[in-house]
Amino acid sequence: FGASYLIGISPTINLGVEINKVFLGKNGPSSASFIGSGKLASASVLEAILVLQRSFGRFFFLETGGGIFRPKFQTVSTDFIEASFSASKFGVFGGAGVFLPTSRYAGFILSGRVHNYFDQTNKQYFGVIGGFRFRIH
Repeated sequence: FGASYLIGISPTINLGVEINKVFLGKNGPSSASFIGSGKLASASVLEAILVLQRSFGRFFFLETGGGIFRPKFQTVSTDFIEASFSASKFGVFGGAGVFLPTSRYAGFILSGRVHNYFDQTNKQYFGVIGGFRFRIH
């Protein structure tokens, strides 16, 4: 889940900020490089990023950006001892999406992104974002 605020800097280019909390679940990236050996209980990433979108026509867009990614991994050992790791890292992303208007001022959005945040192992993940976009003015 998350929120974003974009402003139009030209008829086809939007610039803005976005904050997301991405849940990677129990099948997320391996935590072995962070917390010894344990079963991964959960994995999530908090993203605070700058976004640049370029529209192609009314329905399609490309987007890119960068910002702060804060991954958090929690593990549980066989004797039920919990451990966690979290650290802020810089990262970038790129992707594409579609906008399906429902009116002149609102519509549904669906996009896919490849994220890469820079740590010792250069973690990458693919995210799909869906939501509702509307104009305030």
